[in-house]
Amino acid sequence: MTAKANGGIKQEAKEDSKSMNGTTSDYKVFVKTTRYVREVPESFLSVSLDTNIARYKWCGLNFSFIEPLAKELAPSYLRFGGTEADALIFQEKADPDFVMEVPTLCPARADTTRILHHFTFTGMRFIFDLNMVLRSGSRWDPSNAIRFIEYAKRRRYDLDFELGNEPDHYENYFNISVNGSQVAKDYRHLRKLLNSYKEYKGSKIIGPSIGSYAQILKDFVAHGGKKYVDGLSFHFYYLAGQTAKLEDFLNSTILDYLDISIGRMKNLTNGSIWLGEGSSAYGGGAPNISDTFASGFMYLDMLGLSALKGVDVVVRQDLFHGNYSLLNDSMMPNHDFWLAVLYKKLVGRQILDPRFHPKDSSLRLYAACNKKNNGLVLYGLKLTNDQFTINLPQFYDKKANVYLFKEAEPGNLRSKRTKLNGRLLEWNPAEPFPKMHGLKKSFPITLPGHSQFFIEISSRIKACQYSYENDL
Repeated sequence: MTAKANGGIKQEAKEDSKSMNGTTSDYKVFVKTTRYVREVPESFLSVSLDTNIARYKWCGLNFSFIEPLAKELAPSYLRFGGTEADALIFQEKADPDFVMEVPTLCPARADTTRILHHFTFTGMRFIFDLNMVLRSGSRWDPSNAIRFIEYAKRRRYDLDFELGNEPDHYENYFNISVNGSQVAKDYRHLRKLLNSYKEYKGSKIIGPSIGSYAQILKDFVAHGGKKYVDGLSFHFYYLAGQTAKLEDFLNSTILDYLDISIGRMKNLTNGSIWLGEGSSAYGGGAPNISDTFASGFMYLDMLGLSALKGVDVVVRQDLFHGNYSLLNDSMMPNHDFWLAVLYKKLVGRQILDPRFHPKDSSLRLYAACNKKNNGLVLYGLKLTNDQFTINLPQFYDKKANVYLFKEAEPGNLRSKRTKLNGRLLEWNPAEPFPKMHGLKKSFPITLPGHSQFFIEISSRIKACQYSYENDL
């Protein structure tokens, strides 16, 4: 859903300042290392830039300034889309006489060139969300899309595409209604259109970008829509930004909502599933929570659970703007940006399934082969404030690199600053991007509560003895 900067949730008077209770929970972990569970693309962790910022002169976003930060998230997709994508009209020259019945967004050609140009050189692959509200009777009118595609072809932009955003909500946003059968026909039309261009016949199409598990999604699939998309996409948020509370971010039952949504998608397709837009809370996020250390509990769990359960790409809403963005209004990293960067550096494509005892819903653990393909990464989060110990008997004689994220102000989970292994994470645009180093430790490893962590073990294991080409 579209990112909005405004929000109305009241801050709780008390921040979480509980101290550890003096007890330590001991977890024995086992990871099957002979075979991986599934494999995800190199671009599994991707990001969105909401189209609505073009309406507000890009909200002060300086593309050149954030280019080094964007490169840290590559390779990935950058989806330029959202609710305002269905109000976007591409015009090479401003037309003062142009009128539509719905509020329109007409970014200048120079703006379109600027965003495509800058992100092309970051290692991100651009997904352009085309306007599906443009209709000719009941059908999608592709004339404006053709105008944009012709322009992109002349500029030699290599693009993937999406058609519309959350058509299940069109009646609320645009006072029009479409059904799943018609959306499937519209996607078929887009596929046929792209196939008519040698430059774009190989482009991916992602859709139908449904905001809820509604009948329109089932009808889209029933009428053959999934034949025309490379990724069947859904949108997911755990909470409403206006009512979300800090304790919601630490609630394992709420975190499990995603598992339910993924299961529903898997009932509809054996093909590729994309979480095409997702974050902690819709409506622009929860003020003073979605942009803090606390947000990392949901984001890291979203990545781990999605990879394990069958999602191929997770598109994080939003790179910039709104309370849930990876970069703040000054274009400096929020906590989740640092999480994303370390995930990109450590976590590989082969996904493993760790088991631990005793079972405890407050500990969420995930595993994968490491990026170098010479060992594994165990990562996760502890939702309660009790110290705990991780022990992997399989690797009792191995050293591990431990990366521990904690809030910069002890006990304040709303901290907007983050420490990695006790060191404050900061980015100075005049200096090289900071290195993120682990601490060498032996098992068992003791960690504090309310933490997010990665444990990398360099040890040749059968499941990770595989070479592959980088792909998107």
